[in-house]
Amino acid sequence: MAKTKTDIKKRNSSKKKKSLIKRLFKTESTRDAIFFFTALFVILPAGLIFLYISFNIYRERKEFANKHNFIYTPDIRDFKLALIFFAIIYFVRVNSVKYIFMKRAEKTVIDFPSKEYRQKKVFKAAYARFRCLWYIFIVSVGYYCLKDVEWFPRTLGGKARYKDLNLFWDELPYQPQERKVVIYYMIQIGSAICTFVLRFKQNHTRNNYSELLLHDMATIMLLSMSYLNNYLRMGSVVLFLHDISDIFSYGCKIFVDTVHEYITLFFYFGLVSTWFYTRIIIYPFEIILQCFTNNIWARPELVGYMIIAICLSTLLCLHIYWIIVFISIGTKYLRTGEADDLQDTEKTEDYTQSKLSTTRTNLKKKKNTKHQ
Repeated sequence: MAKTKTDIKKRNSSKKKKSLIKRLFKTESTRDAIFFFTALFVILPAGLIFLYISFNIYRERKEFANKHNFIYTPDIRDFKLALIFFAIIYFVRVNSVKYIFMKRAEKTVIDFPSKEYRQKKVFKAAYARFRCLWYIFIVSVGYYCLKDVEWFPRTLGGKARYKDLNLFWDELPYQPQERKVVIYYMIQIGSAICTFVLRFKQNHTRNNYSELLLHDMATIMLLSMSYLNNYLRMGSVVLFLHDISDIFSYGCKIFVDTVHEYITLFFYFGLVSTWFYTRIIIYPFEIILQCFTNNIWARPELVGYMIIAICLSTLLCLHIYWIIVFISIGTKYLRTGEADDLQDTEKTEDYTQSKLSTTRTNLKKKKNTKHQ
């Protein structure tokens, strides 16, 4: 009883000691509270301000184009398409995970000491199945929509050499766009809205929950602003090259909690190689560099391009951080047999109880004894 009373006192004292920011956002983690604060009081108001400015510029350009009888491609009515795609993706995603992929994941995910813990792993594997198939689909759609345009980089399977990439800025702000490029952009916006909405249904104890919520909010803001300002060419290429490595990212998550070790390794090496090629080489040296060349800063009609350039540069820093994380996860696996993603797991998980890691470690020990 004495121990129980002291425990209760400790809990009460710890609650009193909670910082204001933790109490405001009902979380035990200062890190989460900071991310939530940034999302609500920095990203959201700043994004809404820039969206308002972008919308006013869009209206002026639309009126000017109508008066002079030419077409300004961005159309606010296209956001109806994004909402339709959101509804379709939401319906397919929720029902396919629930009625199709959960059953398959239930058969493939190995046993864990806790049934509740295993169920979380099953859902994660089922969700990863949908996301992997989604990225295969959207990369295919993206390539179909972009492969024939003159500004799509040769390094991604298009026609444009590096010197031709200045076509990103050619004829802006009244740059003509092909209809299929607009539809591709609306599918991406619909998908981003779907991910943001479903994020609230996820378990808030995930290590990277607050980061992903912030990321999803910023993604929707950036996509909307880039569309209204007619930066569809660069935006489409950025979306396309980011989606390629996500196929392998979710492929890893499908098999990481199964006995299929070699398939997991295949997706892991695919993730690292595509991430490095698309996000560390092509992205900065062919895409971001275009924001700082061709005297873009000397064109006052290109409103908001510097904000987008800063956001793209910040994203590059995150890519470098994540490639280091991926390599460290792979190094840890080769060294210890542990295959857990520390960023994408529950804050309460005990890795010493991971049956998967124990199994793999034992397999490695057996292999080593055989060789000896």
